[in-house]
Amino acid sequence: MKNILYSIIWLGVFWGLVYNDLQAQRKMLDRAEVEKMRNEIIRQRLQLSPEQEKVFIPLFNQYKKEQIELRQQIMKLRRKTLVMTDEDLRKAMEQEFELREKELALAKKYHKEFLNILNVRQVAELYQAELELKRILLERLGKKMRIPILPDID
Repeated sequence: MKNILYSIIWLGVFWGLVYNDLQAQRKMLDRAEVEKMRNEIIRQRLQLSPEQEKVFIPLFNQYKKEQIELRQQIMKLRRKTLVMTDEDLRKAMEQEFELREKELALAKKYHKEFLNILNVRQVAELYQAELELKRILLERLGKKMRIPILPDID
């Protein structure tokens, strides 16, 4: 019984430390910093002319803003699922599919607008640059995340 109690206490401490670490990481990578990194990677990878940059960067930032808003709505739905009735959960799932469809429609809309400013190779490079940014951010988070090792409790 004593071992179980110690295990529960250590588990609570562990999750508290992990939660605090995740909160700190979120603060370290604020949106402005990520947007600045994204724009720099895009400038380098796409080799934008000054005219393209002037038109494209604000358009792309608007796209990302709208995309983030949709993803936040999806996450908000997902957070509530643990306290929903089965019927509410079914409705929430359908709402999530609708939001995902909106996200796809948004991507298609902006893809066409990007092609009005950039050539097709630059647009393809844009999508690769987005993947590169995700990789960089995940590496940063991985280096900053420290999960404590729990001692053996006998």
